[in-house]
Amino acid sequence: MHTPDHENPFLDGSLAAQWHERVTDTVVERLAQHCEIKPAKEEFRKYFHYVVIYAETGRENDMLPGKKETRRQIEALRSASGKFSDALEKLHESYQFALQDKLEEPEYEELFRLNPEADFLEEEPELKTIQMEALQSHVKEIQNWTEKRLEELDQAPIALEQQLGSSLDRTIIFLAAIFDKYNSRPARSLCYYDGSQNNYAGRFFVFVKEFLNECVPNSYFSEGALGKRITRTLSKDIPVKL
Repeated sequence: MHTPDHENPFLDGSLAAQWHERVTDTVVERLAQHCEIKPAKEEFRKYFHYVVIYAETGRENDMLPGKKETRRQIEALRSASGKFSDALEKLHESYQFALQDKLEEPEYEELFRLNPEADFLEEEPELKTIQMEALQSHVKEIQNWTEKRLEELDQAPIALEQQLGSSLDRTIIFLAAIFDKYNSRPARSLCYYDGSQNNYAGRFFVFVKEFLNECVPNSYFSEGALGKRITRTLSKDIPVKL
């Protein structure tokens, strides 16, 4: 791990502190070499701190299901809870009583079955009491929650994070904004495929690759995949103001 060259504002040992430490003076100076306009060191560092923390936090969010999958899961829960609620209501009264007896079974009976030699009657046994009415009420609450969540999905506008794509896409977009601030040529023109090298090249490609290698490790599969991702992401032309 790099030795930090500046004060770390985060709690020692926290993930944010570890991410913050990755942006060293060496990293800042190396990335500054890709800029035509010499950036103010602390301003440059501040931008990179922001991108590192945003990128690492975003990687966790990338694990969450997308809108389509979220809808599928919630609709499945709504359907299952509805069927369960209907089944409880249609259950014959005698079975309802039998089920209620099971829900009120004293905890020590289960303990006796597991440990027949033990003496559990020295203390007052606890009851695991669940009333059928309460069970049905909870199932109704689940149904209501699914209905509300589906309405929110229908009405919610596309968030900025969703517009920007995955955490790697967002990282590339923010790095492009930083790069463009200090260069006359746009980032998108400085990442291209070089047939003579059979690889991607250009100042922005190197800028992104060096930043990711130092500050957000294991964030891309290969240089070829990264070059394609940069090209595709920047073709969306999503503006980001610093």
